[in-house]
Amino acid sequence: IHPLAGNAPPAGRVPIDAADPWSLAPQQRRRLLSYLPATRDIKWPLVGADLIRLGLPPDVDTGKVVRELELEAFLDPRVDHLSTGERSRVLIARALAPEPKLLLLDEPIANLDPLWQLKLIDIVRQRTGRGQAALVAVHDLDIARRYADRLIVMNDGGIEAVGETEALHSGPAIP
Repeated sequence: IHPLAGNAPPAGRVPIDAADPWSLAPQQRRRLLSYLPATRDIKWPLVGADLIRLGLPPDVDTGKVVRELELEAFLDPRVDHLSTGERSRVLIARALAPEPKLLLLDEPIANLDPLWQLKLIDIVRQRTGRGQAALVAVHDLDIARRYADRLIVMNDGGIEAVGETEALHSGPAIP
């Protein structure tokens, strides 16, 4: 996820809709990919609505994702005053709002209660059914098995197995 998000040196190029995301201006790039980092630390004195809109093109309607993630109560408080789970949902909204072609989500269910873990995975799954792709890093193999089409199993920074979810889960490929 990190090289695709621009946080680590890439070993090559991955075009999205025939465009190199790193040759585009940031606002154009947000239409192609969106990144949710694993960290949820926010020290900025921004209210939730401002954090969701931060860096988005002016024509992006954030109302849909606010309703989808039930964030109405978190728009006016400062995000550094929210609980970690509430802040996570606001940051997730920021990643989902531009409806990019590719979602890069690093531990999106971390810090969420079990109900919101399942709700979020369902939301991401619905979006991938409408033409978005998602690369999601999770440590919970049961969640990955239940929701992913394909798995890349990593161990100590290296790829251990790649393949269809059921084949990997039922076979000897996962150490």
